Amino acid sequence: VLDDTGSPSPGRMITVVASDSPGDNHTTQTDAKGSFLVEHLEPGDYQVVAMQGMRAIAEALEQKEVDIAGITGGMKTATAKIVDGETTHVVLGTPPSQPIRVEGSVTLGGQAVTSGFVSFSANGRPIVDNLAITNLDKSGHFETVLDGAGRYRITVQRVGGSMLEQSTCEFVRDIPAEDQVVVHLELPEGRISGQVLDASGKPAGNVRLSVFAEGATSTDTMLGGSYVETLTGPEGKFDVRGLQAGSYYVSAGGAQPLGVGGRTLGGHAPGRVSSDTLVLKEGEWIDNLRLKLRDPGTLRATLVDEAGAPVAGASIFVRDAKGRALEAFSLITSDDSGVCEYQGIAPGSYTVSARTADLASQEIGPFAIESGEATAVRLVLQPGTVLHLSFRDTDGQPSAARIQVLGPEGQDMARLFGMQDMQRLYSKDPYEESERLLGPLPPGPYRIQAVIQGESVEKSVRLRGEASKRLTLRAR
Repeated sequence: VLDDTGSPSPGRMITVVASDSPGDNHTTQTDAKGSFLVEHLEPGDYQVVAMQGMRAIAEALEQKEVDIAGITGGMKTATAKIVDGETTHVVLGTPPSQPIRVEGSVTLGGQAVTSGFVSFSANGRPIVDNLAITNLDKSGHFETVLDGAGRYRITVQRVGGSMLEQSTCEFVRDIPAEDQVVVHLELPEGRISGQVLDASGKPAGNVRLSVFAEGATSTDTMLGGSYVETLTGPEGKFDVRGLQAGSYYVSAGGAQPLGVGGRTLGGHAPGRVSSDTLVLKEGEWIDNLRLKLRDPGTLRATLVDEAGAPVAGASIFVRDAKGRALEAFSLITSDDSGVCEYQGIAPGSYTVSARTADLASQEIGPFAIESGEATAVRLVLQPGTVLHLSFRDTDGQPSAARIQVLGPEGQDMARLFGMQDMQRLYSKDPYEESERLLGPLPPGPYRIQAVIQGESVEKSVRLRGEASKRLTLRAR
């Protein structure tokens, strides 16, 4: 591992994660020469992540407000293909061949944003090879070095007082081929605030709260433009700022969105409830939104393949009666026995589906969740199809697009994002804003709707379980 000057970086924490089994990870740290060794790995593809050393992480965790930026700042990533009987060598933090020093600031409403970090990744290149992450200082200023000119996706993540609090806003900027470039980022001023009440009608403090974008998603963003995960204050109040114009829904309660087998982190989780769709205009403030939690029920899902064998490591997706996912990013996966206990679901009607890197289930339901009860479902996963979409403008040139991919029941498949999608993003494949990979999707009819440079395009396709399917949509 090399630091930003190209020198060996000792004491870094190293995590090696199997791409097809996110729960299979190995941890070590670099020695005095910046080297590390992880042995006895199964053959396959792995992601390698270098973060701050254990002492720096411990110090960040001990702060009154957890210093997330102090943990993630300077993160280095790489991929590795492990072959049986061979040793694979990787270098994390290779110095840029065409360095461009970028500095700038982040503001919101004219005020400096002083907590968080800024990340850059270039269009047309693998994220894992060119991701640059830098912290914001107390004046809202940042500096980093990029490798070459081009079109960059810039993500600003403001962090709160816990590991689970973050507010994300994405930008796209063209970085010219100059020695030094200045980039100022003004966060949008859309705002949603209100209060969460418990099941008895009392203010519910320290409750998980999420703000999800709804509708078409843009291919030049990873997270849909804006995404918020936070906690309510002591009186159950929340105030979410920095939102782009668009449609959103606010969800409160539910289990923490992480865990093999779906087990709740941190004990009892209130039933997750969501607002109606909120259409936020540029700079608008929607105030006095109220959400009332409900006593939760549990979904117990058993996942098997067509032969009846358990399927481990599958991402689980649950939708409410309006077809909206309970989680923007489902990091809840099935355990080794193919079982997932999805906790913290409010009473109501739901559907559920699951997928791995190559298998997918049909979406089953609707089924009812009742307070204090567990509802059992069985999902059969079959070979699915990865849908590879390309978008072209009227001249036939690659172009970003706003898209929806609608399933057999009209449900939006483009906003289902699981562990396998995260692994794919950080693979060796280039990230192209004119491309989008979805799935695997189960067999059935689908409609792809896209807006390319203001022109609406639609195409239908029937998937039959083939490994992949390529489609190109072009503006006319």
